[in-house]
Amino acid sequence: MKKTLISLSLTALFSAGMAQAVGYTPTVTTVGNNFTMVSAANGLTGGTNDVTFTWDGTYRGAVVTDGSNNATLSSPTAFAGKKWTAHHVNVYGPGTYTFNTGCASGGVASTTFNPSCGTGPSYTLTVPAGKVGAHMLFDWSTSTDIDVVLVWEMNNSWAGTGTASAFNAGGTNTVNTVWNGVSADADGDGWNGAKMIDGPFVGQSANFSVNGISSATPVVSTNNPTGASVGTGATVVVDFNQAMNPATLTTTSFTVKAGGVGATVCGGAIVASNSNKTFTCTPTALAASTAYTATITTAATSAAGFTLATNYTWNFTTGAAASTLALSATGTAGTTTVTIPGGNGSLASVGLLNASQVNATPPAGLTFNEGLVNYKITGVGAGSTVPVTITFPASIVGKTLYKVNSSAVTPVYTAIPEAAFTRNGNGTTITMNVTDCTVGPCAGYDTNATAGIIEDPIGAGAPVAAATVSTLSSPGASGGGCTINHEKSDLSLIVVLFASLGYLSWRRKANN
Repeated sequence: MKKTLISLSLTALFSAGMAQAVGYTPTVTTVGNNFTMVSAANGLTGGTNDVTFTWDGTYRGAVVTDGSNNATLSSPTAFAGKKWTAHHVNVYGPGTYTFNTGCASGGVASTTFNPSCGTGPSYTLTVPAGKVGAHMLFDWSTSTDIDVVLVWEMNNSWAGTGTASAFNAGGTNTVNTVWNGVSADADGDGWNGAKMIDGPFVGQSANFSVNGISSATPVVSTNNPTGASVGTGATVVVDFNQAMNPATLTTTSFTVKAGGVGATVCGGAIVASNSNKTFTCTPTALAASTAYTATITTAATSAAGFTLATNYTWNFTTGAAASTLALSATGTAGTTTVTIPGGNGSLASVGLLNASQVNATPPAGLTFNEGLVNYKITGVGAGSTVPVTITFPASIVGKTLYKVNSSAVTPVYTAIPEAAFTRNGNGTTITMNVTDCTVGPCAGYDTNATAGIIEDPIGAGAPVAAATVSTLSSPGASGGGCTINHEKSDLSLIVVLFASLGYLSWRRKANN
């Protein structure tokens, strides 16, 4: 009875698809992956296309010596008529690793396996930047603990690896099928995989090509700004495809330099955000009309400790200096200014219009004591948007902003929603985005229907002051223009009444 149980246990342990998973929680599972055994003559020994791959998304940075695994490979299909099992599967990031082949695992579920035991021939596996490595033990028939190493090339096909090794095609899988990780040349012989140096398949290579794997090497996914006409107040931002180590993103490893030389213009520390995937450089100052080169060096490392494959650089050019026009505002204590960033056309003129000049009736109950600021921008890209900053000559706190479409057949004042502009907090300045109107009437607050020209009368409406009511009059009161305080009048009358009664009493006594 005991032998039967042992036999059943061994059968289950070494059945195809059984894999060690002690303390292991996968986050990736893919099916339909490929197993190709390449012969010592670079031909095809066999394989299958129903391999299931699981992975917990981590990368090993040193040889695993505690018997754990971070991935599994399994299939219900026998190889050469015999059941097989892959166990103690570990995924490795870029680096160089040495695995001894004479180290007994102690079984599929063993937690004591140490492939650095120093016994037997060894593999030296080098995983280049941008690629992923793997090491596993392969059990087949009565043979156990056959060492297999792989280098996965990212997002490529078997044919794309540039080798002439035979491929075990099947189902929809061909030599041209693109895999997230395709088994590439791992030992430098020009053939796929790495020739096994122990077990019954010496000289042959076991290759697994899978989906669901990704490179441990961090890469830049987006970067800003780019191109020309960048504002001189821009920040420089880079996004990575994975979490990075913020301590390695510094003003030394993340630089922004005019012409690519000299000192970086990043002022202060590089700021991390988005779970350490996004990093921002805030320049002390970007000069107008200047080319800049931003660089992320290989000193920047991921949270897992892996560096960029190469330095990453990009370029951008700032626009012309911001344009500002100002004029003295007659009758006010302030000055009117209009500013547009460089690269947004030319600020041709700034002026003040009074209500009579706009030929439109102001909204009832409002007055425009400081007139309307009228500016004109030329050379604007047709239909483009320009950020415009206006400083009024007096406070606009509590006032509603209005635009006047003076070019319309019937000019009219239109209230500008608060959401359409930003008050800067000093009580006199706003910033709003104005879109060039290419066909009138214009919805973007541009009163000039000619493409490429923005013309904009804008003013702050204040409630008309109510007529002053004399403090010497009151409804129902007359004589002397004195205001009667009705809350106090009753008391006054009582005092007068009692005084009169006292006087009459005194006269009566005097006459007696």
